[in-house]
Amino acid sequence: MILLLCFGCGIAIFTCFSTLLEQILCVKGYTNDFAGLCGALFIVFGVVGAFLLGLFVDKTKKFTEVTKINMCLAALACIAFALVSQMKHQNFAIAAASSLFGFFGFSIYPVAMELSVECSYPIGEATSAGLIFISGLRHNSFHCLSGSHLDHS
Repeated sequence: MILLLCFGCGIAIFTCFSTLLEQILCVKGYTNDFAGLCGALFIVFGVVGAFLLGLFVDKTKKFTEVTKINMCLAALACIAFALVSQMKHQNFAIAAASSLFGFFGFSIYPVAMELSVECSYPIGEATSAGLIFISGLRHNSFHCLSGSHLDHS
């Protein structure tokens, strides 16, 4: 249940981040091209991180420890992005924070999916993954709606 809530919230934050990235950056004077670059860095570094972390977890079998550490590092990268994105003319810092957020955030995805399957063993893999996706979508709708509501206030 804890994994369902935490990972569902993580999926929601990453989806909301990629959805609202342009709105977050363009309000502070950054261009659409730069917002697109940050989104691309977020995804590319996430794929690289998922590959490297997958190799590490396959060798060590430390799913729980890796998930906890990466969740903490992804939260720190998210906080760094939130702070740096409020400043003007910080292109390098914003790009670095987006890259780190993608690297640590997306790399959790395959490990947490495997962990959820392991934790809910008698239940099938599809059911376990489906419940996590439903949790992520529910959290995502809340985050995006509250983010757009704060934008209009």
